[in-house]
Amino acid sequence: MEWTDFEKRFLDHMTPDDKDYRSKTYEAFRRIVPKLPDAAFPSGLCIHAPSILDSGEVWSMENLQMVVYFAPHIEQYPQARVDFVVAHEFAHVVRGSASRPTDTLEQERQDEEETDSLAESWGIAKPPACKQCGQFYPARSGWPNPDVSAGQ
Repeated sequence: MEWTDFEKRFLDHMTPDDKDYRSKTYEAFRRIVPKLPDAAFPSGLCIHAPSILDSGEVWSMENLQMVVYFAPHIEQYPQARVDFVVAHEFAHVVRGSASRPTDTLEQERQDEEETDSLAESWGIAKPPACKQCGQFYPARSGWPNPDVSAGQ
């Protein structure tokens, strides 16, 4: 997808302040989107990257099928890590592997590894694993939290 088409379709609601507060996420979108296959942008997809200033929001979309959420705290990460988070989440879209509460820890780990491999196949390098716990991803299903301050 061309950057201008992505911006118009998914980021039209972002204000200049939102772009400032989510500058690393916005930059990751700009870098990663042109590398992704069309399958990363199915109809019914919503990209949600709320500003750190938003206390809450309510919205509706016709034909909404999948939401990709980018947490505000990823702005604390180095740009290379934000780039990989963006690529990784779009890899979940392409694979059709949204989180399911019934997944076992082993199923989640396997899914994450396969999703990483797809993101890496697009030429986006995976940052080194968290030094504290050996995991790249934030806590889910009992996984340890990464040390954000370690700069991974």
